[in-house]
Amino acid sequence: MPRRPQVPSALARHPFTVAQALDAGLSRRQLESAVWRRLHTGVYVHRDVAVDDAVRVQALRLAAPGEVVFAGLTAAWIHGVWTPPPGVDVPLVTTRGPDGAGIERAVHRSRRQVLRAEDDDTVVVGGVLVTSWFRTVFDLLRDVPLVERVSVLDTFAAAGLDLAQFAEYLERHRRWPGVDYARTALSLCHGASRSVGESRLRMCVVLAGLPEPWVNPSLLLTTPDGSLLRFPDLLVRGRRRVFALEFDGGYHDDLRQRDADATRERLLVVQADLPVLRYRWANLWPAQRVMLEIARAIEWQPMNDLRPADFARPRYRLPW
Repeated sequence: MPRRPQVPSALARHPFTVAQALDAGLSRRQLESAVWRRLHTGVYVHRDVAVDDAVRVQALRLAAPGEVVFAGLTAAWIHGVWTPPPGVDVPLVTTRGPDGAGIERAVHRSRRQVLRAEDDDTVVVGGVLVTSWFRTVFDLLRDVPLVERVSVLDTFAAAGLDLAQFAEYLERHRRWPGVDYARTALSLCHGASRSVGESRLRMCVVLAGLPEPWVNPSLLLTTPDGSLLRFPDLLVRGRRRVFALEFDGGYHDDLRQRDADATRERLLVVQADLPVLRYRWANLWPAQRVMLEIARAIEWQPMNDLRPADFARPRYRLPW
């Protein structure tokens, strides 16, 4: 008969460190069993504990005790702008406070990080010290490909980032490395985008010099059951007619959502006379093929070829 795993009551409901586990009578070998889930290096939780946002914050505090500042994707999550994909834990990205230069540390790389008190680069959110909205998005824009930058900034803009004030922030930091990258993303940002996939699909159109698409416009469609308001992801003006471009994220795999998508597409085609080009995440590569497909449909000659480097996944893939 297998032995029942040892579960100290003090460790059954909350995240804990290896030191706390050893004090409670567990060994390092026992922590490797399926009873425990590792949230960060040296931080574990019982497998039956629901890992919600409160538990994740507790785990972050244990993984980075002392006077540290959460930055990067960790800060974006704390600010409520970014959510990790299913099965992906919140990454641990930290640096030192504004009293001196620190190193931004993450799983995939380290980078020198200077936080300035006079710029209000840090704020307290939920009892933890994090980089401010402006500083968080600036850091995320500094070392990723162009379309990834636009996707990040679109997400922050949709969440309420004031783009005019962010432009002023960039001007105050005009001598900092990466500021030109951030400015380019700002020139291409559209706050009405609702997903990263929409942003990437829009960039296939914009960077090719095709007509600027309308983003999530509202269409009032008349049906036998009454008027319905619909929001196509993108509308692109062609030579003879307008086309709808739709991006389907992972939640579109749900059976009910697929039925709703089919109904919506019929309404767009029948009621609004809008042909629909539908894309999924895997369909967005290579971007040149997507762009040529759209250009052929709208009967428009592209002004530019798309640079693969602009659409590349980051060297260290961010699950944005």
